[in-house]
Amino acid sequence: MIRKVMINHLKCLILSGCFWLTSPVAGLAQNPWANPSYNLQDLVIYSGAGAASRFADQNYFGGKYTQYLKSPFLSLGVDYCFANANALWGVGFYCSTSAGKKQYQISSAETAKYWTNSLAVVKFTHHSKYFVRRKVDFCSGYLIGARIKSYEKVYVNETKHTNQVRPSVSLAAGVSFMVKYYPTDTWSLYAEGALGYQVDLFQVGIAKRITFLGRHRS
Repeated sequence: MIRKVMINHLKCLILSGCFWLTSPVAGLAQNPWANPSYNLQDLVIYSGAGAASRFADQNYFGGKYTQYLKSPFLSLGVDYCFANANALWGVGFYCSTSAGKKQYQISSAETAKYWTNSLAVVKFTHHSKYFVRRKVDFCSGYLIGARIKSYEKVYVNETKHTNQVRPSVSLAAGVSFMVKYYPTDTWSLYAEGALGYQVDLFQVGIAKRITFLGRHRS
């Protein structure tokens, strides 16, 4: 259920971005491609938050589980434009982390497990020049890396029972779609959705653009 909702949000994000970019409103300046919001040697640092996979899934409540909690994930990423050919190409990294708790009954013992769930990937971005405007940047991304999960503590009847760490590492790969809107020259708001295996589904946040070529907007 949650995954279907996230996929629908992603579809809406793509359609909204395309509508915005192809509408006259997208370019308030006479030339919407003048002083693009993403160009060669630009560095974009972005941070956001979103719903982890199966976040707040009602199917986890009831049954043998007495409580299931998972925090939204917090994310941090960078995107550096290294090539300007037929399109603008970027490379960077992306990481996120969330925490969770599962509490359930085994015989007469109340058991609680706490864990962390993290993602670390290399990310390549493709920015079609048509979709890079003065105020808007719509791009796709290609991610490959690892999903790292680790159970940290186990308590039985509120007494520490074991501190065995059981990390698991799995492949993470997918594609993403991001829309950034710049209300100022260097600060933007963004929304991003992704599809793939072990990737973060949807998030929103803020981004900061740093320019190394001395460009400025007139």
